[in-house]
Amino acid sequence: MFFARLIFSLLAFSLLVVTALAETPSQAQFERGMELGKAGDIDAALPLIRSAAEAGLAEAQYTLGTMYTHGQGVAQSKTIAREWYHKAAVQDHPGAIYNIGLHYDRGLEIEQNLATALGYYERASALGHGEAAYNAGHILFMGDGVDKDMARGLTFFEVAAKAGLGGASLALGWAYEFGLGTDQNYRLANMNYTLAELNGKPFASLFKADLHVKMNEEAIALQQAGRFADALALFDAACDDASGFGCYNAGVIRLEGRHGFARDIPRALSQLRDACIFETAYGCRGHAAAVLYAPGTLHKSDVEMAAKLITQECEGGDQGQCLNLAYMKYYTRFGMPDADGAISLLAKACYNHGYKPACKPHQDLYNTQLALSPAPVAPRQRGAFEQSLHNGLDALAGGLKVWGQAAAASSGSSYAYGNYGAASSSSTTYNQMDTYQAWQDKQDFNNYLSRMSSYGSAYAAGCRPGNPYC
Repeated sequence: MFFARLIFSLLAFSLLVVTALAETPSQAQFERGMELGKAGDIDAALPLIRSAAEAGLAEAQYTLGTMYTHGQGVAQSKTIAREWYHKAAVQDHPGAIYNIGLHYDRGLEIEQNLATALGYYERASALGHGEAAYNAGHILFMGDGVDKDMARGLTFFEVAAKAGLGGASLALGWAYEFGLGTDQNYRLANMNYTLAELNGKPFASLFKADLHVKMNEEAIALQQAGRFADALALFDAACDDASGFGCYNAGVIRLEGRHGFARDIPRALSQLRDACIFETAYGCRGHAAAVLYAPGTLHKSDVEMAAKLITQECEGGDQGQCLNLAYMKYYTRFGMPDADGAISLLAKACYNHGYKPACKPHQDLYNTQLALSPAPVAPRQRGAFEQSLHNGLDALAGGLKVWGQAAAASSGSSYAYGNYGAASSSSTTYNQMDTYQAWQDKQDFNNYLSRMSSYGSAYAAGCRPGNPYC
């Protein structure tokens, strides 16, 4: 009973998109039949729908076809269903045309013929049927029973994607990622994976993450080949596509002025901020370093993000971070003036924990200031405190490593940030997605598409759960 109501509810919905015309007797019969069907009274609905179908109403003919398809109120017969679909197809009913195509595609009580199926799918696609466009794209892209034409298949995937089919967007993403039937374009691949996720394909996020891994690894290979400008451009592209790893690597290169690039602190700050927001490993640490580097007045949110991390690590016992926190408290450009707190942090780091880089700055501040000006502006001449910090920042080039590079922190560096970028024993440490990548690499594209639930999913408006043909 529930299934009967579901079929008629779904079929009734299609009436809303029919062009408004003066109601004919057959139209009235059909609408009454649909009402009865939705109420679960199939025996009363069937003669009304049949009468409207025999009178030539396309929507009634299509509906009667679906009833024969599923054996709803009649003996199940895909052959008779197809007869009614053909009657509706003459009137350009897209759902009926699609279902005829699906019969030939699957060989449902008829000899399988994919070339004939493609013709019906193309016709239904031209009338705006998204599932038909998707199936046409699949047949052409894979060359199933027809000459393979990937480029033409992609045009049908694009139609289906515009209709909101997540599987079509996923297929487009794959094609752009690997350059199948089109030029390789990571940006378009990322965009289509995102659309697939928004249109009901949550695992598209894994494909997108894999794409970001690939972009990062190719950029690392370009670095190793000495093609630094190309590598940075690819890191930037990955960052623009919301890859935290791309943002981190591009930001570090600009922060440190690696590979002959001039330091670009504002852009480095922006990219490392994104890396932190995307929760990339070390992204927040890189962002905090950029905040300490950055001249002038900083945005409050950047200061708060950096101060949160630095405070946590200072409280966790990292005395280098306590030095950094003291710096932020002392110089008013960070907007958190606390000169007494800065001196206290330096004193504890120096005398309680034996952290020598904090000793000279503590003495410098203690002996030269602070009773008269508890919250001084930055001095015109660099004092021991600021010089100590900048010495550490200059050592950062050996500390913030780009993923995949074996750049270790300088062994003699006194700057705490250097410790987190310790070298890996391998040439690459970028392996977060190895397990998924290994699985994906074993799949061919046909198997990948076969996993898409949307292929053949709209056999009829009331396709019941468990039907092997939909």
